[in-house]
Formats: sequence, structure tokens, C-alpha cells
Amino acid sequence: MKKNTNTVLRNFNIASAIIWACTIIGCALILKENFTKVSILLSTAAAVHVLFTNAILAKCKNEVSEA
Repeated sequence: MKKNTNTVLRNFNIASAIIWACTIIGCALILKENFTKVSILLSTAAAVHVLFTNAILAKCKNEVSEA
């Protein structure tokens, strides 16, 4: 079970980096036009990241408690 949890966490880190990379690229493209759009994009990305983080960590916690 430990190896599976490490794989899940590794995949989580990669997915997290992809989410924030896309967010930063999107901000750079939108910043030319309007800062309000950038703040909406950042808020949305933060919310998605928090939900994603909680789901993955809850899954890992369940796997550890079952072991």
C-alpha cells in the first residue's frame, strides 16, 4: 500500500504543477487585456486546486488507515 500511496502523491504533484502552469500562462495572455479577468482566473484556479488537493489527500488517508 505504501508504494501505491507514493504513486498517487507523485501523480498529484504533477497534476498540481500542470494546473498552476496553465493558470500562469492564462494570466500572462489575459493580463494584456484586463486585470479583472486575471483575478477571476486565479480565484478559479485556487478553488479547483483546493478541491483537488482535498480529494487526493482524503484518498491517501483512507489507504493509509486501511493498511
